[in-house]
Amino acid sequence: MAASLRALTGIAAPRGARACPTHSGRACNPPRPFGGQPLRCDAGTDGIYAAPRVDSLAVCRATSDDVPVPSSKEEAIAQACAALEAQMRPSKKERRAGRKKGFAGAAAKKLALEIPVLDDSPGALAELAGDLLDGARGGDFTVAVCGGHAEAFSGRLGKRAVSIEDAVADPPGGDVLVVAPGLADLEDVEELARQSRGAALVLLNAGWDTEHPPEEHRAFVRSFKVVYSFLPLQVQLVMVTQEGAVLKCALDGSPDAAPWRTFVVRGGVHEQVGRMTKRPTSEDIELILVNASAAQSPINQGIKGARGFLDRLTGK
Repeated sequence: MAASLRALTGIAAPRGARACPTHSGRACNPPRPFGGQPLRCDAGTDGIYAAPRVDSLAVCRATSDDVPVPSSKEEAIAQACAALEAQMRPSKKERRAGRKKGFAGAAAKKLALEIPVLDDSPGALAELAGDLLDGARGGDFTVAVCGGHAEAFSGRLGKRAVSIEDAVADPPGGDVLVVAPGLADLEDVEELARQSRGAALVLLNAGWDTEHPPEEHRAFVRSFKVVYSFLPLQVQLVMVTQEGAVLKCALDGSPDAAPWRTFVVRGGVHEQVGRMTKRPTSEDIELILVNASAAQSPINQGIKGARGFLDRLTGK
């Protein structure tokens, strides 16, 4: 069954946004881009709604298996910060070895964050990076800016923002957040990783295909551990449009142990319908959502009900 897959993303709440009169609590989670602009209100109410406040305590108490699908940019950033903090903490093995940040010979952790945006302008990315650094504790980050936009970041991040070229020429002494690197920046990012003296090198919204990276950089690209990834989805089936999301949030244990969870939207709420230990491919996501849609088909449910009725009649 053919299906077309595309991501639905957003970034900032528009001026004049108001609270949704129908969906004012956490039970409301219609598919919508970040910032509170819904694709539609499942109660039938149209308009522009402000994103709900983030329950930071709920994020802290969650595990990698029960983190809810974020309904706003603010909530996604809170989840990403929690995951980054959890993975920045030294493991028991590292504590036993007495590892300290910047210790000679200690390889930096290579981590990745994937937060969807519609506005990928330098100013919007600077705000996103600044919000992440404001929310994440335990790291002393320099922001390496790609694409020649370091000056656009300085207003939000000050001297913490440098170009990727300057970071390679004069490697920062602490942790590094590389913002939106593309294929053209891969060699610089790899060189920066070799010279890094901090505890972590973190990629924010890397622009290369992780499934099919360039052959000469394949091992390097795959050495990064995804600690947070959120992808809103919409699959166009033959008769219906199925909305959903893929979410990974590594709050406990190794990033590799955190599941990639797939959700569909039913009754305005995201319900989990899939769980994988590896990043799902486009084909994986399509198959999961097609199967979830088929399971809810009135025809299939009617067949199941008839089978149950016949089984009871025959005593099976």
